Amino acid sequence: MKNINHPSCYIIGHNNILLEFVEILLARSFSIKGIISPSNHIQSWANTQKIKSFQSLYEVDWEKNSADYLFNTINNEFIPTHVLQSIRVMAINFHDAPLSHSAGSYATSRASGNGEQASGISWHIFDELTDGGDILKQVSFPILPDETALSANMKSMEKVISTFSDLVIVILENFYLRTSQSSPQPRNFTRGKKIVENGEPTPIAENLLISAGFVSQSPSTATLQRFQKLSEQSRTDESKWVEMLIRFKPTAPTFHATVVSIHALPLKLYAQCLYSSRNLNDLPLVLLTAWLIYLYRLDGQTQISVCVRPQEVNIPRQFRPLFSSYLPLTVNVDAHNSFAQLLERVRNKYAALMEYKPYLNDIWQRYPELSEIIPPEQHACRIHMDTEHDLSKQAANPLPETFLTLLGQLLFNVTRPTSDIF
Repeated sequence: MKNINHPSCYIIGHNNILLEFVEILLARSFSIKGIISPSNHIQSWANTQKIKSFQSLYEVDWEKNSADYLFNTINNEFIPTHVLQSIRVMAINFHDAPLSHSAGSYATSRASGNGEQASGISWHIFDELTDGGDILKQVSFPILPDETALSANMKSMEKVISTFSDLVIVILENFYLRTSQSSPQPRNFTRGKKIVENGEPTPIAENLLISAGFVSQSPSTATLQRFQKLSEQSRTDESKWVEMLIRFKPTAPTFHATVVSIHALPLKLYAQCLYSSRNLNDLPLVLLTAWLIYLYRLDGQTQISVCVRPQEVNIPRQFRPLFSSYLPLTVNVDAHNSFAQLLERVRNKYAALMEYKPYLNDIWQRYPELSEIIPPEQHACRIHMDTEHDLSKQAANPLPETFLTLLGQLLFNVTRPTSDIF
């Protein structure tokens, strides 16, 4: 195999857990030739990391741009035969259930809804037979009597990340087990390095903490209880979020999709913003206020609505993919106010927004009235409320020169009416 130390790959997916997979691949020295996702948020992130991104796999010239591996994660897009044939080593697919017992879509939700006692996840070879290729990695977990589809899916996502990390390790070591779905016995493809020899674990298996009778553990009771508590807390503000999301009409900028953050500022303007801030946490509010004034001048409307991503969210990292990353914010901009006055208004609006508990991402499926609403993370322009300035990210998200000029003028004239500033 070419580039055995740095195998190349494409990865496909449509939600934020894809970024966890990419981080694992990068940490293991994979060369990522492209991220394929319809998500604007994921494409923007890929841009900051200087990784090619594609809305659809049909945008890739597979004949000229093949790769060693293809990882198909959480994705509804059909993958044609010619794409699979272009992959030099292996195309690998994620399935949200144990195979071959539970093929098909939404298997975890179906398992909890049908009263089954267990479910699981699988990574398997992707071939022309849907969900029928040899299994590479598979774990199961119990479904409790009072399990909901949401908590079952949370268990599933926890297993997905840990098993993917394990899978990447055995790929790099060039040994792995393939289990045919038509046979209960695994076929050993270890390329000279075996996990099992004469029915006994080898030292390699012991290094991976695999031994006879090894059973993968489900999330602990404490973890499940912690998530249940977070879920219950989030529901207290859910009706308010639904109301806000229905009313939310984002102000569309007249230029290409962008991410607005402190990283995009030249160092001199960053220093000026820092000087105008009460403290470091106030810094993104200065940038946000200037951006709202800029959109007001472009759009002409006094009510400006944007998507913001808070830097600090009181959600444990392992649960964050289940909660919204972006929140809807609407502020009335009065050109007769000074920059200082508008900054205070934005500060209060943002503080009020942050008092609400973040909402779960499945809110879009549970409320039919949101079926026609675009989630904030999919909008073209998003504001990141970061506080640390990283010059390495500046070129990836350039801001319009007209905005940078306006920001400089606002910072020098904080008490003048914004209508007097050009």
